[in-house]
Amino acid sequence: MKYRELLITRLASQLIIGSSKISVITGLYGIGKSDVARNTLNFLAERKYFRYALIWVRLDGFNKVSDLVKELFDRIVLYSLDLTEK
Repeated sequence: MKYRELLITRLASQLIIGSSKISVITGLYGIGKSDVARNTLNFLAERKYFRYALIWVRLDGFNKVSDLVKELFDRIVLYSLDLTEK
């Protein structure tokens, strides 16, 4: 197994099995962090591991946690169900 494939498998496993559904990928510029994130999300989405959504947020450019929280809420689509009988 190639090293990149190993990283994708390990990250996917952490998200599926781990107690946290949030992961942060760090490393040197140009090493392939975005590629690993993108391929991991594609892997999980194709296999429908998460019922509603997968969200990828680049953290560069966020200076405050409140800005990150706003970005997350802006990306979340809320579904409403009307369960009343008609």
